[in-house]
Amino acid sequence: MRLYRARPGLAVLILLAAAAGACAAAEPTEPRSKLWTLVQRCIAHPEMTGPTDSCLLADPAKGYAILRDIRGQTQFLLVATDRRWGIEDPRIEPADAPNYFAAAWSARGCVAAALGRPVPDGEISLAINSTAARSDGQLHIHIDRLRPGVSDALERGKSEVTLAGHRYRLRHLDTIADTNLFAALAATASGAMGDQTIVVAGDPRGGFFVLDDHVHDGDPASGEELQVDHPPVPLEQLAAEQKRLAGCADPARPEGR
Repeated sequence: MRLYRARPGLAVLILLAAAAGACAAAEPTEPRSKLWTLVQRCIAHPEMTGPTDSCLLADPAKGYAILRDIRGQTQFLLVATDRRWGIEDPRIEPADAPNYFAAAWSARGCVAAALGRPVPDGEISLAINSTAARSDGQLHIHIDRLRPGVSDALERGKSEVTLAGHRYRLRHLDTIADTNLFAALAATASGAMGDQTIVVAGDPRGGFFVLDDHVHDGDPASGEELQVDHPPVPLEQLAAEQKRLAGCADPARPEGR
């Protein structure tokens, strides 16, 4: 029987190929997203106002778009216009990243426009889910009303609160205009950022309550659970309400009361 000895150069190539394959297998895959495709259409065709398009604002210079979510009467979405995966994406943490939460808050007038009546800031909330609880792999923040009873449980000075059967950390901020909430959470989070959820709720007395939770013990970390439930909205209803929503996402609307 003849024995063959591998050439040194070939052996090196085999080792490099194996290492490259291992690295590729270890890299996270890009999450699938329908919102990313829709937002690109909004940017390319800003005139789109149909009920299935739901584009209310697309500003790639500022890094976000505002869409109506067809799953709820008063639910709107802030969606990043750059490819950003979600709460786990490290590109949303630098100081020069868009302040997505402040931008989402400036679009809260859309909730009132959809209802056809004023909605106090103390009833408005913003929520981003963990990777386990989200339905789309493009960064998006839910803008909607708080579930009844949630606002009553939020108090200044408290550091924790139990809501919907889950324990949330709680803090109060005077403003969110100068704070990157993703970076702030990353500095104190229990576990990976992809396991986190953030909720921002308006304080009727001024400022904001910021809540966070993480995936554990069957808790999927879905901050959206603190917002009102909705039945799906028929497309004909969306079409009828579209004119009423014109201008509701105006970014010139101030954060303050």
